[in-house]
Amino acid sequence: MKPIHKPLIAAIGALAALGGVAAATSAGAAVVCNRYHECWRVHDRLDYPAAAAVTIYDDTWTAPDTTYHWLKDRDDHGYWVHGRWHKF
Repeated sequence: MKPIHKPLIAAIGALAALGGVAAATSAGAAVVCNRYHECWRVHDRLDYPAAAAVTIYDDTWTAPDTTYHWLKDRDDHGYWVHGRWHKF
């Protein structure tokens, strides 16, 4: 193997690894909406309690009409109800 091939192979391997990390990171992202059409983005899909009554959409989902309201994204475990954050 010629000396120039080693750096090229290493660079291709590094790019492939970065692509895998990016795919794994975005795979958990989602949009969550409750029954009152309050929506927010999450970084990780969680197992919400049944009482939360939320629907989880793909992170590319957009609201179909103006009855949906976007609330602040949160990194902790919880959900919005009438503009109030409930931790679980």
